[in-house]
Amino acid sequence: MKKILIIAFLILVSFGFTYAQTDYCNDIKKTFNGSGTVTYYDSPMNFISINKGILKGHKGNTSLVFTAHKKTADYDAGGIYVTFSDGTIWKYERKIDCSYTNADIGYNYGAAPLIHDDVIAMFKTKKIVKVQIADIIIPVNDDYATKFMAYMSCIDNLQE
Repeated sequence: MKKILIIAFLILVSFGFTYAQTDYCNDIKKTFNGSGTVTYYDSPMNFISINKGILKGHKGNTSLVFTAHKKTADYDAGGIYVTFSDGTIWKYERKIDCSYTNADIGYNYGAAPLIHDDVIAMFKTKKIVKVQIADIIIPVNDDYATKFMAYMSCIDNLQE
């Protein structure tokens, strides 16, 4: 009987560890600024991340931060295109910032558009397969896409 109880206990404990390993909400970071705004952001992901700034009593603004690098400059670069597994494409068709980083990296291309509920819902429910920032194409693997969907859900549900 003791062996059965021990085995049952070990199985229950292992379920707890399994859940903890897949609870991506634990990866969300939180910072404060002097004006009373709390900013939440996902763990650093190479080329796309999520920020949500909340002032007490408000819903907060969510933005996606896109970053890519290449050795040559294009100060007139524009456009971010996110392709999902169902073929849907989300577009941000505005100018992208281009700035010199260093000789090893080259130039940094980036933008941080604010997004609203309809776009948030898209990123929470659809897997990303490819991101294009200016003319830089970044394929996204399935694990990364799953994490990003989870991070978006976690951050969207946060309230201060």
